[in-house]
Amino acid sequence: MQKIKALILLFHGLYKNAIMQYNFTEELADIYEDDKLKLKCLIGKAIAIYIQGEERGTAIGIMDDISSMDLEENFLDAIIVFSELGDYFLALGHSQ
Repeated sequence: MQKIKALILLFHGLYKNAIMQYNFTEELADIYEDDKLKLKCLIGKAIAIYIQGEERGTAIGIMDDISSMDLEENFLDAIIVFSELGDYFLALGHSQ
């Protein structure tokens, strides 16, 4: 549910609030040891930071960290995460 709230904030242009929500949800993912949710939060946060435009280097750094993760172990989960995020952006008209 928290991830959905972050997406809603993101799509309404409330980037700082979305980033805070992604941070909160990422902390919950750490507590519950949910790697898939943590990956979704990292990607969502990077996208929000990038779209916000103030700290694009930070966003690129987050994506660099994600790209260097060993996703072999959870390869199918990673595919699902990236696919879901792409679907969200297309459905809400943010294809860029």
